[in-house]
Amino acid sequence: AESDRPRQDILADKLDYAIEELEKGSIGDPLVVAGMQAGLGRSLRGLGKPKKAVRILERACAAYQRELGADHPLTLLSMNSLAAAYENAGQLEKSLPLHEKAFELMKAQMGADHPRTLNCMGGLAAAYQSAGQLEKSLPLQEKAFELSKARLGADHPDTLVSMINLARGYQLTGQLDKSLPLHEKAFELSKTNMGEDHILTGHAAARLGFLLDKVGPEKNASGAKTIAAWQVAVRIDPKNANVQYYLGRLLVFNDRLEEAVVTLRKAAELYPTGERGMEMRERLANVLSKLGRAEEAEEVRRELANLSGATSK
Repeated sequence: AESDRPRQDILADKLDYAIEELEKGSIGDPLVVAGMQAGLGRSLRGLGKPKKAVRILERACAAYQRELGADHPLTLLSMNSLAAAYENAGQLEKSLPLHEKAFELMKAQMGADHPRTLNCMGGLAAAYQSAGQLEKSLPLQEKAFELSKARLGADHPDTLVSMINLARGYQLTGQLDKSLPLHEKAFELSKTNMGEDHILTGHAAARLGFLLDKVGPEKNASGAKTIAAWQVAVRIDPKNANVQYYLGRLLVFNDRLEEAVVTLRKAAELYPTGERGMEMRERLANVLSKLGRAEEAEEVRRELANLSGATSK
């Protein structure tokens, strides 16, 4: 039934239909068509369909270049979106040079601290990070954060995004003393300015939760701060199996076993197959055993055995 399908798949199918209608023939102003293509491409990328996004964004970018020129801001925005889609599709050999070109042209056109330039700078930094070139990504992230804070203010959503990205950059380069306070600040500012149910707050919460999990019990004795972060992330994105799983693990570590059972069950339901699904069920069975719920634990272990047999075939 339609209602049983993941929401992302339903939306992606509807966008596919819109693309087909758009490609049937000319519907008027080519710039209007390019704008619609660019919007559809960004939406497909956001839904985790990068290959489809690449196809439609290539057409939008070509149309903007043809109608407006290679250095027009709309051309550069579509170029930046296309570069990000290439990155998500694993085509870094196409993504990096396009990101670099979009950033340099946007900086020349709009100035170093214009929000569009900062967006391109952030995209280039992310591409360098994906390519493992942390020595190039981190300086860009630091610069993007400082420029955004000066131009837009410390609590602007774009500044918060750049703050989260920079905190992640510090984490990847092993600078946890810089990463942790920045993650904590981004989370608190997101809650205060965007609200506890905003998607940006959920993103900040998950990033903080991941880091606190890595820091370990010696620097996070009670785990209360980490649990609070993951609970926010779960509330905002309840169908994210990884978020549910990390919260469940942390609840187990802090001996909140009854809560952990509920969370781990949800995680297992969201991961019906694969190695991660097996890992979730094994942890759930162990927690149920600790609680003395032997029959439930045995039922989960039978499910795990069936899943293991199917995986090994």
